Amino acid sequence: MICIAGKNNIAVEITEYLQVLGYTNICVVLNSTDDGVDSFQRSFKKYALQKNIPIKTLEEVYKIKDLIFLSLEFNKIVAPEKFLTKQIYNIHFSLLPKYKGMYTSYWPIRNGEKTTGVTLHRIAKGIDTGDIIAQEEFEIEIFDTCKDVYLNYIKYGIALIKKYLPKILRNEIICKPQKSNESTYYGRNSVNYQDICIDLIDTANGINNQIRALVFRDFQLPQINGKKVTHCLITEEVSKEKPGTILEEQKWYYKISTIDYNLLVYKDAFEYILELCRLGESEKLQWFIENGYNMNDQNSKGWTPIIVAAYHGQYEVVKRLIEHGVCVNKTNYNGTTPLMYAKDYAFSTNDFKTVQLLFKCGAGISQKDYNNKSLKDYICEQYDDDKFNYFFDKLYQ
Repeated sequence: MICIAGKNNIAVEITEYLQVLGYTNICVVLNSTDDGVDSFQRSFKKYALQKNIPIKTLEEVYKIKDLIFLSLEFNKIVAPEKFLTKQIYNIHFSLLPKYKGMYTSYWPIRNGEKTTGVTLHRIAKGIDTGDIIAQEEFEIEIFDTCKDVYLNYIKYGIALIKKYLPKILRNEIICKPQKSNESTYYGRNSVNYQDICIDLIDTANGINNQIRALVFRDFQLPQINGKKVTHCLITEEVSKEKPGTILEEQKWYYKISTIDYNLLVYKDAFEYILELCRLGESEKLQWFIENGYNMNDQNSKGWTPIIVAAYHGQYEVVKRLIEHGVCVNKTNYNGTTPLMYAKDYAFSTNDFKTVQLLFKCGAGISQKDYNNKSLKDYICEQYDDDKFNYFFDKLYQ
């Protein structure tokens, strides 16, 4: 028996992978916070129910012999001594022994780390103390936010599990103990997300790190003077005023004096950006692109600027976003692609420029959403097979 305990995309994708490999003797243990609804991450509960995978409690799993237990963002501390197996493993989102505990997307940015990573390790008594099986390191880019780091944890964590899964299944794992002199830990009370105002008595880089460490639109955005902010630009102007002085306030940014350099701090404009994309205001959108706004960001439904522009057939906006480097296959929270959205405008107006551009720039036509439906499935459901053939022919014109 293989048990996956946890949540989100990492638990879903590893369970899917096991099924692709032909393993059917699988059960799951769910996090108590999983409400069965997809958000920016897929619901493991929803997936397990859809696939008829047995859902068990941790106490039930403790009693299973010949078990392989994988903890993937599981939110309970397990008791190794209660298992009837030694094959109990966890993916931790940091390069252990650094950053044991909580908020591993926050603290590496707040502390100015240049890299972080994921660790596959055995579960031992204690908090993230087990012997290390493997690690994968990745860079924290200069503009990466808390959400960017978290999504990289998911990406690299999935890849690491898949790489070592054959050895786990054969019980051929080799481990090494953690180094005690490199260990750090942050507990549940080390960050108070109910108080996310920014301390402006800091260096420009320090304020930038504070903001980046808190930007996770699905949960919170930091605030300055009661306004939500999303990112910064450190200028070359040496600060002459008292640190924390707001030197200038414009509609979309503040200029702030710090301990060393003046700092431009940009206010949240995402809903306005989506409206520009809906209306086709590509020239106005350019200012936000040039000033560092995240054009791959998503609203509460998972809509990105390119999804909104594609749905409304705004060819020039789609073109400008692609030139800026946005992801043409980034889906909403149901797995719906920009090309799936663009098809309706194309059929209703017989204007296929936008779908042709998306396809030319790498948009996949076989990608499936979380209902396991592809672009072809939706066209054939809404119209018929002839319409899909017509659509397909138009893509290659």
